[in-house]
Amino acid sequence: MNDSKHNIVFAVMVNESLLKQWQLACIEKLIDNGCHCALFISNPGENERKSGFFHKLVKRDSLYRFLLNRLFQVDAEKEVRLPQNIPVLTIKAQAGKHSHRFSVSDIESIQDFQPDFILRFGYNILKGDILNCCPYGVWSFHHGDEQKYRGGPFGFWEILRRDYCSGVILQRLTERLDAGHVLLKRNYITIFHSWKEMRQRLLLENTDMPLLAARKFISNKEPIPEPADTTAKLYKTPSLFVMLFFVFRLMLSRAIFHFRRLFIYERWHVESGLVSNSPFDLMKPDFEWNPKNRREFLADSFVCVTSQSFHIYAESFSYKLGKGSISVASSDGTVKQLIERPTHLAYPYIFEYDNNRWLIPENADSGSCIAYQLSECGDIIREHVLLNLPVVDPSVVFFEDRFYLFCGLKNDYPNEKLYVFWANEFYGEWTPHFLNPVKVSPVGSRSGGTIFEWQNNYYRPAQVSQRFYGEKVQIYNILQLSPHEFSEVIECEILPESINKKASGLHTFSLSDKRYVVDLKFHRLGLAAFGFRWNLGKKGRSHV
Repeated sequence: MNDSKHNIVFAVMVNESLLKQWQLACIEKLIDNGCHCALFISNPGENERKSGFFHKLVKRDSLYRFLLNRLFQVDAEKEVRLPQNIPVLTIKAQAGKHSHRFSVSDIESIQDFQPDFILRFGYNILKGDILNCCPYGVWSFHHGDEQKYRGGPFGFWEILRRDYCSGVILQRLTERLDAGHVLLKRNYITIFHSWKEMRQRLLLENTDMPLLAARKFISNKEPIPEPADTTAKLYKTPSLFVMLFFVFRLMLSRAIFHFRRLFIYERWHVESGLVSNSPFDLMKPDFEWNPKNRREFLADSFVCVTSQSFHIYAESFSYKLGKGSISVASSDGTVKQLIERPTHLAYPYIFEYDNNRWLIPENADSGSCIAYQLSECGDIIREHVLLNLPVVDPSVVFFEDRFYLFCGLKNDYPNEKLYVFWANEFYGEWTPHFLNPVKVSPVGSRSGGTIFEWQNNYYRPAQVSQRFYGEKVQIYNILQLSPHEFSEVIECEILPESINKKASGLHTFSLSDKRYVVDLKFHRLGLAAFGFRWNLGKKGRSHV
């Protein structure tokens, strides 16, 4: 297996001598991680006659283009010049209606530089032998889910059609539009009230995809997937009436967004019960832990079963203080606060290894991930810093002689991006996974409870937050986990209504012996939400 410093060689197709900022970021991340940019392949462009003002005015997509250039432009699309000291090969390819075809001599000129792959940021739809002129072909972004949306404009139709997820793929091109070999695929929560913010996110948050694809398919030598089998509709730029309806929908979504922030708040509590024949067969809860008043809630629950009793650890959040602390409730009914810090604490993950029990809470606001060793009676014996990073929902497992820590990172879309770190020793140095972030989706990325073993398989609970935060939990079977590889498949999901018919959400599932615990969410409407939101704003927290 090649390492990350293997000298992977690539070329880049551009239009004239320009790039956009997000495209330059893709190239810089490849170069900064040991890849070599051998050349730019420049399309000199066409000398087309410019359309007159009246012709532009009556075109079917005139309003779309007018608003795009004035209201929805993003920094990621600003033009920049090509980097210096990299050769530029100008090739005027044979132009079709919406395509380009390269001659044999042009292809041979490119092959002289021996690129492993070509990154396409220029030219139109590619046809012919250029698609296979180097070992790993031509790679191109499609900012959309190829199974739902082919064509463009990107991020637009997802908002119009109220699709909760907006996708991005990096594909090895074939002659079929947006139906190539999908190398990497990501999904993000659709921002219904802001197309501009959605465009910026889809462009700028995925500039590491070419690097990760190079690591996965060139360094790790994983097989290239088969071409996408998609019958998705081919979308075009919207007409005048579609654009008017789109603007109306944006305005309505913005009003709904602010109404929900001001007048809807969350109530969480904890319920626990036993499992039957398998960890996925949950019996009716026999234990319930409720907050003292509506200014508090209990969430992020974890259970630990001992010989005589069980203990449930949870985040105790105070709207008044604008932060959480860690509390513990025992089966005998006693409740006590275990950890309080000046910063927000949550997700008190319980990790047991070598007869030691560790509590590893989220404390992202402090910038560190700290593990607390617990005594037999549940008191803190000592603490140890695992990572000096703003870790969200840390979940640790010992797997095939290594320790792995699954988490999100604050301010890096923790509801959608999953990061993994590994160490040979629990007290040793933790190293980022070769393919970080290993998963990007609001469905099944963010940690959602205890990673557990059953029948020689390891299972990872993960949150689903595509419709709203804390929607439900899915359980994933980990198939591959090493410093260089990761894959998992969904086993089942746990719905909040299966535990409590009145619940609207659930985002942690913890298991110890034959006892499980979940946290349940209930949406509440009222003026109290305004006060809670105002107080959180004063404390510097935009959400809980």
